[in-house]
Amino acid sequence: MIDPVTGNPDLVTTTSRPAPRAPHGDEESRRTRRFGTRAVLAAAGVFTAAVPLTILAVLIRDRSTGLRALDQDVSTAAHGFVLARPWLAETLNVGSVVLHPRVMWVVTGVTAIVLWRRGKHRWAIWAVVTVAVGGSLDTPLKEVFARARPVFNVPVATAPGYSFPSGHALNTMIVGAGAVVLGWSATRSRPGARAALLAGAAALVLVTGFDRVGLGVHYPSDVVGGWLIGLATILVTTAAFTTDVEPEERDAGEPASPPDPPERATP
Repeated sequence: MIDPVTGNPDLVTTTSRPAPRAPHGDEESRRTRRFGTRAVLAAAGVFTAAVPLTILAVLIRDRSTGLRALDQDVSTAAHGFVLARPWLAETLNVGSVVLHPRVMWVVTGVTAIVLWRRGKHRWAIWAVVTVAVGGSLDTPLKEVFARARPVFNVPVATAPGYSFPSGHALNTMIVGAGAVVLGWSATRSRPGARAALLAGAAALVLVTGFDRVGLGVHYPSDVVGGWLIGLATILVTTAAFTTDVEPEERDAGEPASPPDPPERATP
Protein backbone atom coordinates (compact mmCIF):
# COMPACT_ATOMS: atom_id res chain seq x y z
CA MET A 1 0.00 0.00 0.00
CA ILE A 2 1.32 3.57 -0.90
CA ASP A 3 1.91 6.19 1.76
CA PRO A 4 -0.33 9.16 0.78
CA VAL A 5 2.30 11.64 2.07
CA THR A 6 5.63 10.29 0.74
CA GLY A 7 4.34 8.11 -2.01
CA ASN A 8 6.56 5.27 -0.85
CA PRO A 9 4.99 1.89 -0.95
CA ASP A 10 4.89 -0.64 1.91
CA LEU A 11 5.43 1.98 4.63
CA VAL A 12 1.93 1.80 5.93
CA THR A 13 0.77 -1.37 7.59
CA THR A 14 -2.72 -2.23 8.50
CA THR A 15 -3.97 -4.02 11.54
CA SER A 16 -7.13 -5.96 11.23
CA ARG A 17 -9.75 -5.86 13.90
CA PRO A 18 -9.30 -8.34 16.75
CA ALA A 19 -10.49 -11.73 15.72
CA PRO A 20 -13.69 -12.68 17.44
CA ARG A 21 -13.13 -14.96 20.38
CA ALA A 22 -14.21 -18.49 19.93
CA PRO A 23 -16.89 -19.45 22.41
CA HIS A 24 -15.37 -21.09 25.49
CA GLY A 25 -17.21 -24.36 25.08
CA ASP A 26 -20.92 -24.86 25.05
CA GLU A 27 -22.08 -23.40 28.36
CA GLU A 28 -25.45 -25.12 28.22
CA SER A 29 -23.78 -28.45 27.59
CA ARG A 30 -21.40 -27.91 30.50
CA ARG A 31 -24.28 -27.07 32.80
CA THR A 32 -26.09 -30.23 31.74
CA ARG A 33 -23.01 -32.37 32.35
CA ARG A 34 -22.44 -30.80 35.78
CA PHE A 35 -26.05 -31.40 36.74
CA GLY A 36 -26.04 -34.96 35.46
CA THR A 37 -22.78 -35.96 37.12
CA ARG A 38 -23.65 -34.52 40.51
CA ALA A 39 -27.20 -35.84 40.39
CA VAL A 40 -25.97 -39.36 39.63
CA LEU A 41 -23.34 -39.22 42.39
CA ALA A 42 -25.86 -37.89 44.90
CA ALA A 43 -28.42 -40.55 43.94
CA ALA A 44 -25.79 -43.29 44.26
CA GLY A 45 -24.72 -42.00 47.66
CA VAL A 46 -28.27 -41.70 48.97
CA PHE A 47 -29.06 -45.18 47.62
CA THR A 48 -26.02 -46.57 49.42
CA ALA A 49 -27.14 -45.03 52.70
CA ALA A 50 -30.88 -45.60 52.26
CA VAL A 51 -30.83 -49.31 51.44
CA PRO A 52 -29.07 -50.52 54.61
CA LEU A 53 -31.03 -47.96 56.64
CA THR A 54 -34.32 -49.33 55.32
CA ILE A 55 -33.26 -52.90 56.05
CA LEU A 56 -32.18 -51.92 59.56
CA ALA A 57 -35.43 -50.04 60.20
CA VAL A 58 -37.50 -53.03 59.07
CA LEU A 59 -35.55 -55.39 61.31
CA ILE A 60 -36.06 -53.11 64.28
CA ARG A 61 -39.76 -52.60 63.62
CA ASP A 62 -40.26 -56.38 63.23
CA ARG A 63 -38.22 -56.99 66.39
CA SER A 64 -35.87 -59.35 64.58
CA THR A 65 -34.52 -61.98 66.97
CA GLY A 66 -31.22 -62.14 65.04
CA LEU A 67 -30.61 -58.39 65.28
CA ARG A 68 -31.68 -58.37 68.92
CA ALA A 69 -29.25 -61.16 69.78
CA LEU A 70 -26.38 -59.43 67.97
CA ASP A 71 -27.15 -56.10 69.63
CA GLN A 72 -27.37 -57.71 73.04
CA ASP A 73 -24.12 -59.63 72.67
CA VAL A 74 -22.12 -56.59 71.55
CA SER A 75 -23.72 -54.32 74.15
CA THR A 76 -23.05 -56.79 76.96
CA ALA A 77 -19.40 -57.20 75.94
CA ALA A 78 -18.86 -53.44 75.65
CA HIS A 79 -20.62 -52.79 78.96
CA GLY A 80 -18.50 -55.37 80.77
CA PHE A 81 -15.31 -53.95 79.27
CA VAL A 82 -16.13 -50.39 80.41
CA LEU A 83 -17.51 -51.43 83.81
CA ALA A 84 -14.20 -53.12 84.67
CA ARG A 85 -12.33 -49.86 83.94
CA PRO A 86 -13.73 -46.96 86.02
CA TRP A 87 -11.35 -44.48 84.38
CA LEU A 88 -12.77 -45.38 80.98
CA ALA A 89 -16.34 -45.00 82.24
CA GLU A 90 -15.52 -41.50 83.51
CA THR A 91 -13.88 -40.61 80.20
CA LEU A 92 -16.89 -41.81 78.22
CA ASN A 93 -19.24 -39.83 80.45
CA VAL A 94 -17.23 -36.70 79.71
CA GLY A 95 -17.32 -37.63 76.02
CA SER A 96 -21.08 -37.94 76.21
CA VAL A 97 -21.28 -34.27 77.20
CA VAL A 98 -18.65 -33.04 74.73
CA LEU A 99 -20.24 -34.97 71.85
CA HIS A 100 -23.82 -34.00 72.69
CA PRO A 101 -25.95 -32.91 69.71
CA ARG A 102 -26.31 -29.41 71.13
CA VAL A 103 -22.53 -29.05 71.18
CA MET A 104 -22.44 -30.17 67.55
CA TRP A 105 -25.06 -27.53 66.74
CA VAL A 106 -22.91 -24.85 68.38
CA VAL A 107 -19.88 -26.03 66.39
CA THR A 108 -21.93 -25.83 63.20
CA GLY A 109 -23.18 -22.35 64.09
CA VAL A 110 -19.65 -21.05 64.70
CA THR A 111 -18.51 -22.63 61.43
CA ALA A 112 -21.39 -20.98 59.57
CA ILE A 113 -20.48 -17.58 61.02
CA VAL A 114 -16.86 -18.00 59.94
CA LEU A 115 -17.90 -19.06 56.45
CA TRP A 116 -20.29 -16.11 56.15
CA ARG A 117 -17.64 -13.61 57.24
CA ARG A 118 -15.27 -15.04 54.64
CA GLY A 119 -17.81 -14.48 51.90
CA LYS A 120 -18.86 -18.11 51.52
CA HIS A 121 -22.52 -17.39 52.05
CA ARG A 122 -23.85 -20.39 50.17
CA TRP A 123 -21.81 -22.82 52.25
CA ALA A 124 -22.73 -21.05 55.48
CA ILE A 125 -26.40 -21.52 54.69
CA TRP A 126 -25.72 -25.14 53.67
CA ALA A 127 -24.12 -25.87 57.06
CA VAL A 128 -27.08 -24.46 58.99
CA VAL A 129 -29.69 -26.16 56.80
CA THR A 130 -27.90 -29.51 56.98
CA VAL A 131 -27.67 -29.64 60.75
CA ALA A 132 -31.23 -28.31 61.08
CA VAL A 133 -32.61 -31.04 58.80
CA GLY A 134 -30.58 -33.81 60.40
CA GLY A 135 -31.19 -32.67 63.95
CA SER A 136 -34.93 -32.45 63.39
CA LEU A 137 -35.11 -36.13 62.40
CA ASP A 138 -33.86 -37.56 65.70
CA THR A 139 -36.83 -37.11 68.04
CA PRO A 140 -39.62 -37.98 65.54
CA LEU A 141 -37.84 -41.19 64.53
CA LYS A 142 -37.37 -42.15 68.18
CA GLU A 143 -41.11 -41.75 68.69
CA VAL A 144 -41.92 -43.80 65.57
CA PHE A 145 -39.75 -46.78 66.54
CA ALA A 146 -40.27 -46.45 70.32
CA ARG A 147 -37.33 -48.77 70.99
CA ALA A 148 -36.35 -49.24 74.63
CA ARG A 149 -32.78 -48.55 75.64
CA PRO A 150 -30.47 -51.32 76.89
CA VAL A 151 -30.92 -52.35 80.52
CA PHE A 152 -28.12 -53.63 82.79
CA ASN A 153 -28.10 -54.69 86.42
CA VAL A 154 -25.20 -52.32 87.10
CA PRO A 155 -25.53 -49.46 84.60
CA VAL A 156 -22.56 -47.30 83.67
CA ALA A 157 -24.86 -44.45 82.60
CA THR A 158 -28.51 -43.77 81.85
CA ALA A 159 -30.30 -41.63 79.28
CA PRO A 160 -33.90 -40.52 78.82
CA GLY A 161 -36.17 -41.28 75.88
CA TYR A 162 -36.10 -44.01 73.29
CA SER A 163 -33.06 -45.66 71.74
CA PHE A 164 -33.27 -45.66 67.92
CA PRO A 165 -31.58 -43.78 66.32
CA SER A 166 -28.67 -42.40 68.33
CA GLY A 167 -28.83 -38.61 68.23
CA HIS A 168 -25.17 -38.36 69.17
CA ALA A 169 -24.14 -40.62 66.29
CA LEU A 170 -26.41 -38.80 63.83
CA ASN A 171 -25.13 -35.33 64.63
CA THR A 172 -21.43 -36.22 64.83
CA MET A 173 -21.72 -37.91 61.43
CA ILE A 174 -23.18 -34.68 60.03
CA VAL A 175 -20.35 -32.62 61.55
CA GLY A 176 -17.62 -35.06 60.51
CA ALA A 177 -18.87 -35.62 56.97
CA GLY A 178 -19.66 -31.91 56.67
CA ALA A 179 -16.07 -31.04 57.57
CA VAL A 180 -14.90 -33.36 54.79
CA VAL A 181 -17.21 -31.67 52.29
CA LEU A 182 -16.02 -28.19 53.29
CA GLY A 183 -12.35 -29.12 53.34
CA TRP A 184 -12.23 -31.32 50.24
CA SER A 185 -11.40 -28.60 47.71
CA ALA A 186 -9.00 -26.81 50.06
CA THR A 187 -6.93 -30.00 50.49
CA ARG A 188 -6.93 -31.00 46.82
CA SER A 189 -3.18 -30.42 46.38
CA ARG A 190 -2.23 -31.34 49.96
CA PRO A 191 -2.56 -35.11 50.44
CA GLY A 192 -1.27 -34.93 54.02
CA ALA A 193 -3.90 -32.38 55.02
CA ARG A 194 -6.62 -34.38 53.29
CA ALA A 195 -5.57 -37.56 55.06
CA ALA A 196 -5.66 -35.70 58.40
CA LEU A 197 -9.12 -34.35 57.55
CA LEU A 198 -10.46 -37.82 56.78
CA ALA A 199 -8.80 -39.35 59.84
CA GLY A 200 -10.20 -36.66 62.13
CA ALA A 201 -13.72 -37.06 60.76
CA ALA A 202 -13.55 -40.85 61.06
CA ALA A 203 -12.21 -40.61 64.62
CA LEU A 204 -15.04 -38.29 65.65
CA VAL A 205 -17.66 -40.68 64.28
CA LEU A 206 -16.11 -43.88 65.65
CA VAL A 207 -15.36 -42.47 69.11
CA THR A 208 -18.96 -41.32 69.38
CA GLY A 209 -20.21 -44.78 68.45
CA PHE A 210 -18.03 -46.46 71.06
CA ASP A 211 -19.09 -43.88 73.65
CA ARG A 212 -22.79 -44.63 73.17
CA VAL A 213 -22.44 -48.42 73.20
CA GLY A 214 -19.78 -48.46 75.93
CA LEU A 215 -21.96 -46.41 78.27
CA GLY A 216 -24.80 -48.84 77.65
CA VAL A 217 -27.29 -46.20 76.50
CA HIS A 218 -27.58 -47.41 72.90
CA TYR A 219 -27.45 -50.64 70.95
CA PRO A 220 -24.93 -50.88 68.09
CA SER A 221 -27.77 -50.77 65.55
CA ASP A 222 -28.93 -47.45 67.07
CA VAL A 223 -25.49 -46.03 66.35
CA VAL A 224 -25.35 -47.43 62.82
CA GLY A 225 -28.82 -46.04 62.14
CA GLY A 226 -27.73 -42.59 63.32
CA TRP A 227 -24.65 -42.75 61.08
CA LEU A 228 -26.70 -43.68 58.03
CA ILE A 229 -29.29 -40.96 58.60
CA GLY A 230 -26.56 -38.35 59.07
CA LEU A 231 -24.75 -39.51 55.93
CA ALA A 232 -27.93 -39.45 53.86
CA THR A 233 -28.66 -35.91 55.10
CA ILE A 234 -25.20 -34.71 54.07
CA LEU A 235 -25.50 -36.26 50.61
CA VAL A 236 -28.94 -34.76 49.92
CA THR A 237 -28.17 -31.23 51.11
CA THR A 238 -24.75 -31.18 49.43
CA ALA A 239 -26.29 -32.19 46.11
CA ALA A 240 -29.00 -29.55 46.52
CA PHE A 241 -26.53 -26.74 47.26
CA THR A 242 -23.87 -27.58 44.65
CA THR A 243 -25.84 -28.80 41.65
CA ASP A 244 -25.63 -26.58 38.55
CA VAL A 245 -23.78 -23.66 40.14
CA GLU A 246 -22.76 -21.07 37.59
CA PRO A 247 -19.23 -19.59 37.82
CA GLU A 248 -20.56 -16.12 38.57
CA GLU A 249 -22.63 -17.55 41.43
CA ARG A 250 -19.65 -19.07 43.17
CA ASP A 251 -18.51 -17.71 46.50
CA ALA A 252 -15.26 -15.81 46.86
CA GLY A 253 -12.30 -18.13 46.82
CA GLU A 254 -13.95 -20.90 44.82
CA PRO A 255 -12.40 -21.86 41.49
CA ALA A 256 -14.08 -20.34 38.47
CA SER A 257 -13.98 -21.31 34.82
CA PRO A 258 -10.57 -21.05 33.10
CA PRO A 259 -9.91 -17.57 31.61
CA ASP A 260 -10.49 -16.95 27.95
CA PRO A 261 -7.34 -16.91 25.75
CA PRO A 262 -5.84 -13.41 25.20
CA GLU A 263 -6.84 -11.51 22.08
CA ARG A 264 -4.37 -11.46 19.23
CA ALA A 265 -4.03 -8.88 16.49
CA THR A 266 -3.65 -10.18 12.99
CA PRO A 267 -0.72 -8.50 11.15
